[in-house]
Amino acid sequence: MLEQLAGLRSNQSYEAGVQIANLWLMALRLRQVIFGNDLFADPAWDMLLDLHSAEARNEKVKITSLSAMARVPSSTSCRWARILTQKGLIVREKDPVDKRRVYVRLSPDARQLMRVYFDTLLEKGTHNTSS
Repeated sequence: MLEQLAGLRSNQSYEAGVQIANLWLMALRLRQVIFGNDLFADPAWDMLLDLHSAEARNEKVKITSLSAMARVPSSTSCRWARILTQKGLIVREKDPVDKRRVYVRLSPDARQLMRVYFDTLLEKGTHNTSS
């Protein structure tokens, strides 16, 4: 199924998707500043966006950083990290040097889904602005 989805949008730019993710993250943070942290919450999506963006910068993300990424308590981020792991969207990896440290990253399937998502968003945005 993922291969079929990937083929649909293979000509779109990965970099454009990363730029959208970064802009989206900036908009989320601005929304939190203006409206407050307690009105809107979508921790799973925030984590996926941040992991997508961090990957583009070649940054490793510690699992303990997920709560800051999503601006939620650590108990909430742990619950969502567990759900995202169970759904195959993120992968946990132990640090080979310090086994106490755990990093998280997008799974290959999630990476492809994020790309398809942003490619589709770009395509639909292009079609809507040209008509």
